[in-house]
Amino acid sequence: MNRLRIFLFVFAAAALVLTLALLAREAITRQNLSSGVIIVSSYTLSEAYEGDLVVASSSIAIEPGANVAGSASLVGENVVFAGRVSGDLTILAPQVRLDGAQIGGRLHILADEVYLSGAIHGVTLIDADALTIAVDATFDADPAVCADRFSDQRAASRVAACPPSSVDPFANLRALRSVIQSGAPDAAVPALLPDILLIILALVGLTAFAPLVVTVQTARVARIARAMRRRPLHSALTGAALFALIAGLTGAEIVLLGTISVVGLVALPVYVVALIGALLLTGIGLIALALIIGVRLTRPSGEGDDGQPPIVAAAVGGLIVAAGLLLIALQPLGQAVSIGAFIALSTVGAGAAVGTRLGASPSASARPR
Repeated sequence: MNRLRIFLFVFAAAALVLTLALLAREAITRQNLSSGVIIVSSYTLSEAYEGDLVVASSSIAIEPGANVAGSASLVGENVVFAGRVSGDLTILAPQVRLDGAQIGGRLHILADEVYLSGAIHGVTLIDADALTIAVDATFDADPAVCADRFSDQRAASRVAACPPSSVDPFANLRALRSVIQSGAPDAAVPALLPDILLIILALVGLTAFAPLVVTVQTARVARIARAMRRRPLHSALTGAALFALIAGLTGAEIVLLGTISVVGLVALPVYVVALIGALLLTGIGLIALALIIGVRLTRPSGEGDDGQPPIVAAAVGGLIVAAGLLLIALQPLGQAVSIGAFIALSTVGAGAAVGTRLGASPSASARPR
């Protein structure tokens, strides 16, 4: 009963922390700041919007039924604008598409690729690597175009000269993008839900798989854990060598498939077997790490007791490792840190698994201390 209480307590505490972290991250990733900037992972507008609209998002879609009563400023990766705006429209994004847009004021676009269809009633300035003006596009004033590749499908193609560099209508949006990229809330503006689902899946997988493997192969996992504890640097170097070998094999396989496809196809089964082996070593190493952490957390303070059984220790340790990586990933800019921590842990774990020949070495004892 005492063991069950410990496990339930740890699980409940971790679940509470994860829930609070998810709620906090959601509050950060979807908010209207006091300055009026809407920062979301993905933004769609399909109805009337009163006032000026300022959006920073990875994906922005202004649908045909949308009508912005003021001006609109959009910063993102991919912007599709098919609605109406009474005032000015300013867009800063790599990919921009205007489909039947109705712009009452000025239009300013800074992008890599632009497709423009619609009616623009104010002054137009487009700075892009590639610009396509559709046949149905209309301008009250000739658009100023600064583009390396320009295609104008209108019957009467007339454009104004590119203005001098001193004219920069994108200064405010550049500043907004810099603030976001330097660590403001939701800096990378990721798609939150898929990330959370993948991380939760990994959490459940490690927590459930660790005790199962420890139950079946207790001695092997314990030997790997002891090697990891005694010689972490040696394990890390061995793991790094393993990953470097897999990276080299991956590069060689890609080159062979692209140049000598017959040889690449013949070598493909060998590469797949090597990759599966590396994944197996990494997985067993991570489970051994979970066992180490679990034994430390579940060991009582009194002498003469070895603590909880390996299955309980592995479950607790797996939950702690996965929950820790999840909590890091949920912080601003934390995904890169979480990935780096996972790679570091995997390197040490895989190296220990290699050093003990997947736990077959008889030199270690059966339980990590």
